[in-house]
Amino acid sequence: MHLKILPRLVYLNFVAYLASCVTPFLLMFQSSQPLVHVLYQKTNELVRQCMCLFMKPDVVAEKEGHNLSEVNCEQSRNWLESGKMAIGSGTKHALKVCLVYSVVSARKFFWQ
Repeated sequence: MHLKILPRLVYLNFVAYLASCVTPFLLMFQSSQPLVHVLYQKTNELVRQCMCLFMKPDVVAEKEGHNLSEVNCEQSRNWLESGKMAIGSGTKHALKVCLVYSVVSARKFFWQ
């Protein structure tokens, strides 16, 4: 397998995992009945759910709207440990494969 393809497989697996997280929200709002009265609440829940994939739950807590948007996602102290981040089993597997191939390639390069 070509090394340039492997990171793309990681990204694609992660996007597929995120899509599975967002699907219930999307399906709810595809109904023919008006749901504008729950849009704010459900949008906040979706954003919190996505943020909790990589952020500490106490940082996100029950924040909504503006307070939720002010959570600093770039502060590493707000992140979960890498092993606890929810990235999906396909992404984890693709990362392992990527690591194995990069180690093998490095060995081949240095031992030729």
